[in-house]
This record gives sequence, C-alpha cells and structure tokens, in this order.
Amino acid sequence: MITMLGVIGHPIQHSLSPLMHNRALQDQNLPYGYAPFDVEPALLSAAIQGMKALGFRGWNITIPYKEQVVPWCDELDEDARIMGAVNTIVHKNGKLIGYNTDGRGYVRSLPSAVYQVLDQLDVLIIGAGGAAKAIAVALARHSVHQLTIANRTLQRGEALAQQLAPWINAMSIPFQQVEVEAARYDLIIQTTPCGLYPHVDQLPFPPTHLHSGQWVSDIVYRPLKTAFLQAAEERGCMTIDGVGMLVHQAVLAYELWTGVKPPITTMEAVVRQSLQDEMNRNMRVE
Repeated sequence: MITMLGVIGHPIQHSLSPLMHNRALQDQNLPYGYAPFDVEPALLSAAIQGMKALGFRGWNITIPYKEQVVPWCDELDEDARIMGAVNTIVHKNGKLIGYNTDGRGYVRSLPSAVYQVLDQLDVLIIGAGGAAKAIAVALARHSVHQLTIANRTLQRGEALAQQLAPWINAMSIPFQQVEVEAARYDLIIQTTPCGLYPHVDQLPFPPTHLHSGQWVSDIVYRPLKTAFLQAAEERGCMTIDGVGMLVHQAVLAYELWTGVKPPITTMEAVVRQSLQDEMNRNMRVE
C-alpha cells in the first residue's frame, strides 16, 4: 500500500518537488508517492480536509498558501510560529503539524567554508519577503556577526530587523545605499524574484562595488546562474546558486515524513539536470 505525500500551490506545474522526492523515495524503496496539486484559492480548505481524510502522511505548501494554511495546523514548530508561515505539514495521530524548513534548508545548503564561520560574517540580505524572513531568522539563530536588511520599502526591512532582536542586533538600510554599501559585506543574499526567468537580465542593484573575497548567494534557481551571480563572478566573488536551498528544505521535509535521511546528492543531481534541460529547451524556442 502506498502512502501519499504531495505539494499544494497555485500554480504548481513548474514545481520540482515531485521530481526530487519521488526519485529519493524510489531509490530508497519507501512505500510513498508524491504528487503535485494545483488548488484554486476558494478550494484550499476543501483540499486540506480532503488530504487529511485520505490519510496523506504530509505535504508541502508553496506560493501563495504558506501563510494561509497556518490556521489549519493543530501545532506549529518554532520556525513556523516565528515566521507565521508553513511550507511542510506532517499528518500524525489525526493532527496536522506545521513546519517551516526554508531557513534551516538555506543554512544547511551553505558551503562549509561559509557555514563554519557564520559567527564572523557580516551579512546583507536583499529583500524582506517570506524567503528573506526565513533565512534571516535562521542566520540570526546561528549568531551571524552582523545582519543587515535592504528592502525597497524601508519600513518592511526595519520590521524584519526588529523581529530578529531576540537573537542579534540586526539593522535595515535604505535600498538606495546598497550599491555602495555592498562592498563591506562578507555574504550577500539575494532573496527577491529579480532575475527569475523570463526576466533573466534583471539585477537587484548595480554590482559595481562587489569584489573578490565576497560570497554572493541568489535563491533564484531559474535560471541556474542568474545575471546577478554572473556579474558577481566577473568581479571575483564566490557564488552560491539557489538549488541548494531548494534541495535542503526538501530534505528536511522528507526526514519529517519518513524518518529517513534521503540521498541528497541524487536529489540535487536530478534537479540540476532538469533545470539544465529546461534552459536548453527555452534557448531553442527563443
């Protein structure tokens, strides 16, 4: 008998979650299946009740429902409670338990050269949306040396900085200062949709002052190497693409559902191959 897992969102057709989860489940011969479900906003409540009634072990939540599903959860883990957003639900003993694995997934995805010295790094996060919040909370709980938020709406950046007060003394800067200020950070994390396909030429800010010795991260993974990461590499920066966060947030969800550590290398490989194939198809069409 197969126990079901899945992901709900709207739209959902471009989700890579079914690909990497099903490959891992197949490789480990586990009795689960994972499927995508495109749920219209008016049917969200019915979808959650239906998945619960059908005995789903759990499911992922993606845009635009991460905040909307919170009231449906009987319990929340600390990350989900702090962020007010859920990306993973576990159905256990008749209860729905909400988790947020985005921030921890991002931190897990960092190269060891970065992860091992987080407490020494000055970090700049571009954006103050859901992903930025998840990453900021995770980094704050790892006691980064300094954390700065730059968002086009200054008040939203300030609100996020204030929310990090239990862990670190974060700050927010006006977005207009980013181009010059960027030079002084050890790690810059781009969390906005800027550069997402098909707007592949967009940059979050002019990279004029980026320089060698800096790490530059972009959570966008379509395309695999964004214009921002290309510009950073041209200036000698070390770069981190968005696949790692995508994979590691999924790894954490997989472990919550199955109690088994998945084949991370395999999951990453199938995602990268799929994105490369997708890019090749887009190039042929254009």
